[in-house]
Amino acid sequence: MSKPPEAILTWLHENKHHQPSRLLESLVKANYPEDKAKSWVCLFFKEHAPEMLKSDLTELNSSKTEVVFVPKIEVSEFFPNALKSSDFGLHPISLNCEWPRVLHVLNVLTPSECERLIQESFHKLTPSTVLSNNQTDNFNAKHGSRTSYGTFFHRSSFEWIKVIDNRLSEIFAFPLTHGESLQILNYKIGAEYKPHYDYFDPETEGGKAAIGRAGNRVATIVMYLNDCSKGGGTVFPKLNLQIMPIQGSAVYFEYPEGAVSAKELTLHGGTPVLAGEKWIATKWVRARPWN
Repeated sequence: MSKPPEAILTWLHENKHHQPSRLLESLVKANYPEDKAKSWVCLFFKEHAPEMLKSDLTELNSSKTEVVFVPKIEVSEFFPNALKSSDFGLHPISLNCEWPRVLHVLNVLTPSECERLIQESFHKLTPSTVLSNNQTDNFNAKHGSRTSYGTFFHRSSFEWIKVIDNRLSEIFAFPLTHGESLQILNYKIGAEYKPHYDYFDPETEGGKAAIGRAGNRVATIVMYLNDCSKGGGTVFPKLNLQIMPIQGSAVYFEYPEGAVSAKELTLHGGTPVLAGEKWIATKWVRARPWN
């Protein structure tokens, strides 16, 4: 049996309360070879929790448990500074933080796609909301920490949206069915989104309800639809990192279920727009299929 890589070993430690069969299927869905993944899981539980391995041996061999998506970006050894898609080719990586995984990727959207997203959204904008902590208002509430306006395009609602959704799934290696509806946001001068986390808090009623629908969020893609002339950057305070808007580029960051140390570092926000306006498109990725 081969020893798990350090990143996988850390992930196994953080998720060792789950059944081995569930962890195996998560690794397989993240495109790790099944035989190698099974070897890692068996070796880990044989050393750290042999009783769990014994009780779950049948499920481990049958691999029929529902899977949980684990984000895993693969950077090619031949193109270490780019990600690939079938319709675009290479998308240059201008920033690559490995823990937590934060990427700034260029040329994810074309200028015409950015302009169309803005034009098609303009007449549908409503004040942005945040997840409510209770179950009295469909889990959405206005909040002073978020002062933008937004709207949504449901997955594959139009052929041109389907093209964008397929490309995002390919570039950032997540199952198409796990992506939430594409959200478009507009920030006027002074508008901002104070630092926050994108994943749901399972200790709140609203968080429990959201997680029950399709699992928790595990990754975020923020695409810039225009160049913001002043302000409007995406900041990660705990990483001392700020990324400024470049039209067509995207910030990707992940926070897998159970990876507590990485999740806490993904605190992020949008700084106030100081001139002009900012337009972004956001795609959140769930642990389980989103319907």
